[in-house]
Amino acid sequence: MNIIAKHTLKNIFKNPFRSLVLILCVTVTCITAYLTLDMSTSIENIFVAYTADMLGTVDVELDSNRAIDKSIFDELPSATYLDLNATTNKIATRDPEQYSYEYVQPLTIFGLDIESACKMSVFKTEFELSDEDIAISSSYAEKFGYEVGDTVSVYDVDGEYTDYIVKIILDESGVFIKKNEYSAVVNESQIKKLLKKDEIKSYSLLADLDDDSEVNTFCDYLEDNYPDITVIRVRGNDDIKQATNQMVAVFSVLFVVTFLMVIFVTVSLSEKIVSERMAVIGTLRSLGISQKLTTFLLLIENVAYGLIGFVLGTFFYGSIRPGILGSMFTTTEGSLPITPLQPWVNVVVLIGAIVVECFVPVIELSKAVKTAIRDIIFGNKDTDYRFSKKRTIGGAVLLGLAAVMVVLNNAGTLILSIILIVVGVSLIMPVAFREISRLLSVFFEKVNMPIAELAAKEMGTKKSTISNSILCLTVSALAIAIVATSNGLLAIADEVSYDADIIAVGASDDTDHFTYIEDLDGVEEVVYMRSNYETLYINGVKTEGAIDVNAFTDSDMFKGFPDLPESLANDECVICTTMAKKLGLNVGDTIEVKFKEYYLFPVTKELKIVGLSDTSLYESIPVIIISEDLFVDMYHDTISGILIRLDSPEYMESVKEVIDKHSLDQSFIFYTMPEYMDEMAADAAGVKMAVYVAIGFGVLLSVIGLSGNQVLGFEARRREYAVMYSTSMSRKQITRLIFQETLLSIGSSVLIGMIVGVVLSLLIRRTTVALTMSLPVGIGVTQCLLITVILIFIMVITSLRPLRLLKKMKIAEELKYE
Repeated sequence: MNIIAKHTLKNIFKNPFRSLVLILCVTVTCITAYLTLDMSTSIENIFVAYTADMLGTVDVELDSNRAIDKSIFDELPSATYLDLNATTNKIATRDPEQYSYEYVQPLTIFGLDIESACKMSVFKTEFELSDEDIAISSSYAEKFGYEVGDTVSVYDVDGEYTDYIVKIILDESGVFIKKNEYSAVVNESQIKKLLKKDEIKSYSLLADLDDDSEVNTFCDYLEDNYPDITVIRVRGNDDIKQATNQMVAVFSVLFVVTFLMVIFVTVSLSEKIVSERMAVIGTLRSLGISQKLTTFLLLIENVAYGLIGFVLGTFFYGSIRPGILGSMFTTTEGSLPITPLQPWVNVVVLIGAIVVECFVPVIELSKAVKTAIRDIIFGNKDTDYRFSKKRTIGGAVLLGLAAVMVVLNNAGTLILSIILIVVGVSLIMPVAFREISRLLSVFFEKVNMPIAELAAKEMGTKKSTISNSILCLTVSALAIAIVATSNGLLAIADEVSYDADIIAVGASDDTDHFTYIEDLDGVEEVVYMRSNYETLYINGVKTEGAIDVNAFTDSDMFKGFPDLPESLANDECVICTTMAKKLGLNVGDTIEVKFKEYYLFPVTKELKIVGLSDTSLYESIPVIIISEDLFVDMYHDTISGILIRLDSPEYMESVKEVIDKHSLDQSFIFYTMPEYMDEMAADAAGVKMAVYVAIGFGVLLSVIGLSGNQVLGFEARRREYAVMYSTSMSRKQITRLIFQETLLSIGSSVLIGMIVGVVLSLLIRRTTVALTMSLPVGIGVTQCLLITVILIFIMVITSLRPLRLLKKMKIAEELKYE
């Protein structure tokens, strides 16, 4: 065992650069595998942890426009219920900077069964409240200097006030205590007193099921039998599942592309390693060791690469995981809590790293150990490529299966089609290169270029050249696909859909809270954005996840929805191109849309599609745009954002300061345009870094893999070049032969790879459409040609190593050996 370990370490450190590349391949594969597998569980776990922080052990939230009759729960699974009784009281406060200025601030007061609320963990701290006590939010306490033990005067509905003693100050967390919102909590008897009611009917409540596995049964029953009750699944939420599936699919595509690139590079390096190990194979075989045991002993080196790559991949992913998830899941209250990595993910990645790193070279090793011992000892090498009908037919079958997968047109089959196309093309391309070689040789013969003619013939017959061509094709195709996908990610990261001086983002709120902004000095224009996320029924079919329903606006301050008509009638709509492709809709079609399905009064409208808008740079989920009058009629006069244009930028800070002061109780956060741009840049930094690293890594792997292949091919043909030199060609002519052969093979393979890459990009785009996403995957002609030229230039440079080896080659020794 010690001998095997020493031999393995010797092989690893014999060529440290190549070993580093193999380890890097495994490391990157492990990182992308972690991203794919971890996202499938982490997204939902993060939201569950977030809702647990906000809602404790609550499983379902129920809301209705009329009082909820609790007798309906008798037939449902056992649960604990908490009534959400609340009132908003106006409290006179003074401006802490100008004490003589008094203004009214609303205070949202919840009257709860404190014992049940604490039992359900809706508050982080357990406490009790007597009839004289009140709990207040930390923002309210901090703003007006309240401390535990102070007295707060709260006015009831008749304008009479009651003094309460501050029992506890609650942190900025939980469902009731939101950032920038003044909130307080009293017990149930006191909310009745403030509302002047003997009994309070419940319009909203929280449910904590005794058995969490029965959440779907609980919710399905209410949705089917009580459509007037809005059922919000805190756990198992359909929107969360949709977001999870979309995110996993995106990372799956990236994993597949990266994995394929790593596989082809690893194959090329494995060929070189096996070539160098032929002496060891010959020695072991001469000692009588079986082929299987010889293969096993040599695979120990690859197991070591897999283990080292796994350790490094785990370490690096563990280092970047909090940052990635933290930047992806950020709310106005900060980053969501990051849940630990599931142990089974580590096990799967470890097994996968070892299997992949052993599976790739085992094919080459199985061929090598079958080589006759005589041929190994005398170094006889077959430099000609052996064409296989089975391989060609297999490639054609895979391409046929890929076409079937594309026709099926769902995310899973489209991702599978990408794999089938890359593998299928790599199998049939040797025959294609042979035909390209034949045509080029005929052309160069006619133009009397004998060296180029010989180079053309060699590119279609030599094993090393064809292997290089296949590697160039796959790497260039995958590079085009990566860049096309990266274009979509970068476009979203860099796109600014607003052209305003001050922007407000946040939850929906009433318009009348902000009409005063129009009268502020320096304000030129105010635009109210209106949107609502909900599941719709289009032509009787329920949409897969939420749809972003938007009110039409023709303001030039918003650029997120291009190609809109000048106006929209109440019976017209515009839908996003993604939804149009998904549902097979076109301009001029009339669709039946059922809005507010889970409201008390659902609304069904027949709308004519008068336009399609590519909303991918603004919104990742499907979008439907309706007239403002129709939106307000259905969802009332609520807004989801505010855009403010000023007469001059000099008013920016003063106007924002006034708005901030008068909007402390609202859910919006206001940004000046420079602040918003800084926020966008910070959010996009991680995405851009990941994109640039992916592109750089692909180029690095391709250069290293090609360089290794070039050297491997030269070593296999040393004696051939020596015979050429001794019979008919000078070193200069042989140099031209090597360079032209490299240029022709790489040029043709990269050009074909460009076409394949564009096809892969279209499939990735179709994958996002199948997922009802709007990722603007694509690549322009100019960019595609530029990438092709750069790849050809970089790959041709790899021929410099064989040229240097040619200068150092001692012809006499090569012929003497022969």
